[in-house]
Amino acid sequence: MESDDDLTDDGRIDVPAATSATPDGFTYTSLGKVTVDGETFALRRRIEDGSHHYDWISGPDEGYGFSVSGSVKPVGQEQHLIALRGFLAALDPADATPHHRRRRPMNDVTTLNDDRSLVRNGDVDICVTDRGGDGPLLVLLHGLAGSARELVPTADALTDAFHVVLVDQRGHGQSTRRPELLSREAFVSDIVEVITQLSPDRPVTLVGQSMGAHTAFLTAAARPDLVERLVMLEGHVSGSDDPDEAAQLGAFFGSWPDTFATPDEARAFLGESALTEAWISDLEPISEGLRPRFDADVMQRTIEAVHEPRWTEWEALTVPTLAVFAEHGMFSPEQRAELIQRRPHTARADLQGASHDAHLDGFGDWISVLRRSLVDGRER
Repeated sequence: MESDDDLTDDGRIDVPAATSATPDGFTYTSLGKVTVDGETFALRRRIEDGSHHYDWISGPDEGYGFSVSGSVKPVGQEQHLIALRGFLAALDPADATPHHRRRRPMNDVTTLNDDRSLVRNGDVDICVTDRGGDGPLLVLLHGLAGSARELVPTADALTDAFHVVLVDQRGHGQSTRRPELLSREAFVSDIVEVITQLSPDRPVTLVGQSMGAHTAFLTAAARPDLVERLVMLEGHVSGSDDPDEAAQLGAFFGSWPDTFATPDEARAFLGESALTEAWISDLEPISEGLRPRFDADVMQRTIEAVHEPRWTEWEALTVPTLAVFAEHGMFSPEQRAELIQRRPHTARADLQGASHDAHLDGFGDWISVLRRSLVDGRER
């Protein structure tokens, strides 16, 4: 395979690699046939852009399958398995209609209390907070080192028009703290599982901030059949060319004490801002004190994956998208303009006076933008 790692047990390679041109004008390298969970796929890698194509040989329709955009890094066994299982998780192999999501009993969901449950995805538990509401499902995704808690006010401002749930992404909040896999594909697989469990019959609206916006965008790009609208608050796809940036962020989080005795002690260490108040509110009470709900090395590995450019997926994205930037946010005017220039049908909104965490310090304007985009004029 691409990584020189043969799939075994759950994935089996049956055909040696070969390179050939196809009628679409591109050149592909065949990576063989792979059997996963009883279903067989033919894998191809497009030479021109590194994208991978999975043809569902054992599926109901000839030529049916899916694609994953290219990466500058080799794709290994686990990434292929994540992609294939994510695809199968949302489809009924016995159904003859392509893109028909199955009605599955929610046997992978464990209820924690009245508004929180765990959705199982492989060996990872994803915590979902349900704020209720009327209408189609809207899923909110927090940023790096955050959790669902900081987006609860956003959720509650939309429950008159949507059924709103918030997700603690893997490695965050009350989801699995130290997952083995931290690739972008793994994060996307989690959101696909949440959607197919909670909204099997209708596409959802995805709204994410920062890293959560990145996850939401990649989910919409990979599974446009599951997402009808996308909103990205202070999110981008250009990545970072600074190899030290992720390490510096990891070192910052690693500098925190293991625990804080009190919220005031945490505030004295972290400083005072809307973001630090969100971190303090989310500290987990344990016998030794108050500890963060994340580990520094997990945050570093997560953001390293976010820093890979994803322009191919962005330019091919078909889901209607709103990009929201803050006046004092993370991205330069040039970066904001490039995002729109490279996908001209993207809608854009700007929040005056707000920071990268505009859902916290620019809340009123943020909600106004959301409601204008998602609620006003929408058929109920």
